[in-house]
Amino acid sequence: MESASVDSSDESRNWLELPPEVTSMILLKLGAVEILNSAQKVCSSWWKICKDPTMWRTIDMRNLRDLWDMDYDLEKMAQHAVDRSCGQLVDINVEYSGTDDLLKYITDRSSHIRRLRLVSCHSISDDGLSEVVSKLPLLEDLNLSYCSLSKEALEAAGRGCPQLKSFKLNCRGYRRPHIECDEEALAIAENMTELHSSDESRNWLELPPEVTSMILLKLGAVEILNSAQKVCSSWRKICKDPTMWRTIDMRNLGDLGDYDLERMAQHAVDRSCGQLVEINVEDFGTDDLLKYITDRSSHIRRLRLVSCYSISDDGLSEVVSKLPLLEDLDLSYCSVSKEALEAVGRGCPLLKSFKLNQGRRRPHIEFDEEALAIAENMPELHHLQLFGNKLTNDGLQAILDGCLHLESLDLRQCFNVNLAGDLGKRCAEQIKDLRRPYDSTDDYEFDAEIHDDDGSFDEDYPSGFSEIEFLSDDDYYEFSGGSDFSDYGELFGD
Repeated sequence: MESASVDSSDESRNWLELPPEVTSMILLKLGAVEILNSAQKVCSSWWKICKDPTMWRTIDMRNLRDLWDMDYDLEKMAQHAVDRSCGQLVDINVEYSGTDDLLKYITDRSSHIRRLRLVSCHSISDDGLSEVVSKLPLLEDLNLSYCSLSKEALEAAGRGCPQLKSFKLNCRGYRRPHIECDEEALAIAENMTELHSSDESRNWLELPPEVTSMILLKLGAVEILNSAQKVCSSWRKICKDPTMWRTIDMRNLGDLGDYDLERMAQHAVDRSCGQLVEINVEDFGTDDLLKYITDRSSHIRRLRLVSCYSISDDGLSEVVSKLPLLEDLDLSYCSVSKEALEAVGRGCPLLKSFKLNQGRRRPHIEFDEEALAIAENMPELHHLQLFGNKLTNDGLQAILDGCLHLESLDLRQCFNVNLAGDLGKRCAEQIKDLRRPYDSTDDYEFDAEIHDDDGSFDEDYPSGFSEIEFLSDDDYYEFSGGSDFSDYGELFGD
């Protein structure tokens, strides 16, 4: 049986329970056609979000299908999208389906448009364009590529849009015989004196705050705190909005750098003002940081702690009772005992997804304590990833008995497990998405290489990262820079 990859974060998430502002960000990635024709029909909450005028400040009516193979009226859909903007429209893109009537409809209801893109709109006439440009005094970016317009229409556009800084009038490739015509160039030269290049015309600092937020959310917490918030006062204000910090990604994507990641994580948590729902910490997590997070965040649903060797059993056991809403937990490459896992199960009754991945080193050691702790204390699990675990068939049997809701199970490189016979048959019947011990590791996010030991180790050590994990705390500190960075107050600006 070919099994799909275990992706606990995707499968365990009920997308209908996402905060409205997060759902809005996702839906804004769609075009107007997809929203009106599909997304808004999903449920009442999405319907409500899709009717919010702020969702329609930008309208993209780009046609991604055959124009003649559609069962809906693009012009009517565009009109409906404009109505939903309630006069807040600033950016609209229309391809192929634009007409004089649609252009008049848009400009009659939208006085703040800054960007207008009309591509291959052959039904827009000179008179139609000339009539409406006077209603676009704030227009800065105009694209009329592959439209059939005269010198007079271009002159009208220049007179009616005095703030125009970017203009595109691309034409189809030349066909012989070549025809020389300077009328369009002269109309541009005489009437669009404020033009800049298209790249220079966009002032990113003037983007609507919600658009800027969407862009900044693509960055991690380190990039926001260390760079983005310093750009200007408006970005700084956006970066201090608690909704920007509902998700905090402190993933280390390179050298640990010349700054204190733990202190930056604390600052990010402070900015969330108790709204934090998801946090990812890699390589530097400690008991103190974990306590800091949980003391200030009672709504966390997803917690990812990877290679956080400084988090102890006691530190983890102490805080899990403060995470009653936790649904997704990743403790990969952390050193946690059976007792700590039992505490997690008791303290997080809603836990549906759990990862406890480990690296494998030979010789193999059989060890079922972790599996038994999971089986006995995490009965609501739907998704479990135990990459490289030392469990045996007994441990697996206990998990199957104790976690009856389990849908996906990743046992790759769990070489003490033998799925032949009845146990394998039961796994195939009970688990929808099963990854077997010898299945491919190509899609595994960490290093899956199996390391040979010379017999000097008494137990399996976690692997999957760099040799820095085997250094002492003092050695590790030497690599981290070891500065208290007393100028962080200036960096954060609080």
